Amino acid sequence: MRQEWEPEDLIEVWTLLEEDQERLRNKSGANRLGFALLLKFFEVEARFPEDAGEIPVPAVSYVAQQVKVAAEEWAAYDWSGRAIKRHRMEIRGAFGFRECPEDDQAQLAEWLAVELCGVELNRDRLAEAVVARCRKDRLEPPAPGQIARLVGKAVSTFEERFCAAIVGRLSAATRSRLDDLIAEDADADEESAGGGGTFFTELKADPGALGLDSLLAEVNKLQRVRGLQFNKELKRVHGKEGILLRLAEAAVAEPGGTVRKVIYPVAGESTLRALAAEAAANEARYRARVRTVLCSSYSNHWRRMLSPLLNALELKCNNTAYRPVMDAIDLLKRYLDQPIAKEGAFFDEAEKIPLAGVVREEWRKAVVDERGRVERIPYELCVLVSLRDALRRREIWVPGANRWRNPEDDLPPDFEDNRDVHYDAIRQPQDPEKFIGSLQKRLREALTRFDTALELGTTGGVDIIKKHGEPWIKVSPLGKQEEPENLVALKAEIERRWGTIDLIDILKEAEFATGFTGEFTSVATREAVPKAVLRRRLLLVLFALGTNMGIKRVAATGKHGESEAVLRRVRHLFVNRTNLRAALVRLVNATFAARDAAWWGEGTACASDSKKFGSWSSNFMTEWHQRYRGPGVMIYWHVERKSLCVYSQLKSCSASEVAAMIEGGLPGSAARISRMPSVPRARW
Repeated sequence: MRQEWEPEDLIEVWTLLEEDQERLRNKSGANRLGFALLLKFFEVEARFPEDAGEIPVPAVSYVAQQVKVAAEEWAAYDWSGRAIKRHRMEIRGAFGFRECPEDDQAQLAEWLAVELCGVELNRDRLAEAVVARCRKDRLEPPAPGQIARLVGKAVSTFEERFCAAIVGRLSAATRSRLDDLIAEDADADEESAGGGGTFFTELKADPGALGLDSLLAEVNKLQRVRGLQFNKELKRVHGKEGILLRLAEAAVAEPGGTVRKVIYPVAGESTLRALAAEAAANEARYRARVRTVLCSSYSNHWRRMLSPLLNALELKCNNTAYRPVMDAIDLLKRYLDQPIAKEGAFFDEAEKIPLAGVVREEWRKAVVDERGRVERIPYELCVLVSLRDALRRREIWVPGANRWRNPEDDLPPDFEDNRDVHYDAIRQPQDPEKFIGSLQKRLREALTRFDTALELGTTGGVDIIKKHGEPWIKVSPLGKQEEPENLVALKAEIERRWGTIDLIDILKEAEFATGFTGEFTSVATREAVPKAVLRRRLLLVLFALGTNMGIKRVAATGKHGESEAVLRRVRHLFVNRTNLRAALVRLVNATFAARDAAWWGEGTACASDSKKFGSWSSNFMTEWHQRYRGPGVMIYWHVERKSLCVYSQLKSCSASEVAAMIEGGLPGSAARISRMPSVPRARW
């Protein structure tokens, strides 16, 4: 228990009520003061103090004044005699508690092992759970040392059962290969990814910043994992192929800062500045020069990734239109072992080399020379770019990957048999020509209207500008609108009819309409306060907390007849997070139910989005994500109109946002509490 107490807190927690005074009648001196302190301590902590020093000094003085015993008598209280045993027995009986024998402790340890040890690793929080469970079961919790031993026993039991269950499901060969993961690797390179002495240490290491070295390190990890010959479940958990694809895509598409170290030595900063100036006069020549620089950078540095990348990944394609890209990849694989020398810079003229669908028109002159020969370096670069685009469109996919998986797996199982049903559900035609024609028609009509508005100057600030040398449509922000006259008149009429309403009156009306104070239950074993009196006290306490006036000021003002000590006791016994959340759920759901469908509609409008938060790598949910450039987790929010948060979820950075969006809108989850502190999950 904390030792520093403010006067308001002392009044709230350590005030002796009438029933407490009744229990002190036959006691005097040190026994009277000791019993009173043990009684109030047990009411707060649901346990007895270990020694006299655990009772706060301000509490001793405050209680001593109430029982009219000198505070110095507390030092004379006998902690080992028969009196304290009788006092403890009487206090346990007053609160309906009993001692916790060995049988109950064994049951608590079993409960921890079965229910909590699998989801909670912190032993301090497990100890807190034991105390909370004892309070719920009306058991006096064991001593702190006994609780620590109880928690240790539960953790050991859980770990033994968990490991036995896992090992029992593995074959002898698999167990042997798992041992290889943590075996000391004599050939391990200290500069390899992870920098540890075992392969398991390398596997746990994050890829880090994107670059050639990190890509090659991840390819090496994947090859070694495959060499261990684990089953498919283990491969899916690690997701190495998806990581490799993301690395390769970013390395080719957005080289970023690391490429500057390669390009500048090749062309020089002054050369690049000259190229930029030349582009204004001759854009075609500028682009040709850029292609030359890219090919040089690729051949001198990035090309080292091609062989390990193509050997590590298995690519599939369901669309015949992308067959040229697959044929081009097969062609590159056949030439991986052939060095690029003066005579090997071109593909064999007898090869059937796919160009359409692989090499863009502006790259044709860089790929095919005047004699019709296809140069390998620029062709490889074009193939990688085409592969990137095909992967993004899911036309080419990778078996075993998650993000880059087979797009057919995303379709309903009965899609082929019930195409008409599924197309009707999304209100789209089955004929692709009809779909494309309708889309093109809408786009042409919209562009025609926009073109006409540009000529007439009636776009309202929308204009076409240049951005990065490309045309962009600029939309001007809306200015502040004048308040409608009828809204001004409506506000004035409301003010004339009802005037200014006190906030506490609104709180009272909300309670009378919903009865949300019924959600506030006492943490004490019994409560004899009439419901009407308790309702008044709860409203005063909630008003004091919600307006930040404080209980002291609310008690000193108004003609409600409630003292500060009584209000603080109500706050202590009734106002907690669980009760507040339950009351908020009832209030929000009642608000939704009272909405007139003619004005608000049948449903509840809701927007959803996520935000990344940084977290420690030791957290099981933490992921290093390319988009966020660092380890962290994702919180997914559902926000109702007028910015009321109705649900929040903790997700990993690579988790499906579609699944999170659907989960937050399921009607079967009505009136559940959000994991966001003090925010309710409202009904849909």
